[in-house]
Amino acid sequence: MWPNSFVDYVLKFKRHDFIPFAERQAEYLVEHAKDCARQAQVEYQYLSGKHHKEQLAKQTLLAAKGREGLILVLCVQETCPTLKHLYGDGRPRLALL
Repeated sequence: MWPNSFVDYVLKFKRHDFIPFAERQAEYLVEHAKDCARQAQVEYQYLSGKHHKEQLAKQTLLAAKGREGLILVLCVQETCPTLKHLYGDGRPRLALL
């Protein structure tokens, strides 16, 4: 029930508008991360699945040899429940699958 209450009463979105909004926000975050990496002239890495992110960051820091500021941007696709818009009798609902 929490996704519906959160979307309805906290975000004040219509349920059918929420998933397209969330997709646009995700795209915005990825583009922003890529822009930050470009501006800082650092590597942008896309990873899926399980990775030792802290170890990657430590290796990058060692390779940066004293460089200050941003040294690496990681985009990590991690496993999480899927939010789906379900139709049915009465009001449509959002469900975690």
